[in-house]
Amino acid sequence: MLVDPDNMPPYLSEPLQDQTILVGDSWHYSLPEAVDPDGDPVRYDIKLGASTLFVSCAQNSTDLEIKNGTSLEGSYLIGVQLFDDKDASSALY
Repeated sequence: MLVDPDNMPPYLSEPLQDQTILVGDSWHYSLPEAVDPDGDPVRYDIKLGASTLFVSCAQNSTDLEIKNGTSLEGSYLIGVQLFDDKDASSALY
């Protein structure tokens, strides 16, 4: 794959913070805005992993809905990566 050296990857406007949700709680989280230094359109690639048991995210959305009504206690990682329309990508958040 050839990548344009002048095409900079997108990044999140704010760092992501760890979140704590108690069993039985519902919660909404909006991902920070994506910024592309070249002004290219940006898409989010969100990997829910094992958290798909209680987290949902609609396609083309940056809003996560959490409904932890079960006793799924533990730590869960959600991956976020950004891509611009020229396939420059951010680090995995």
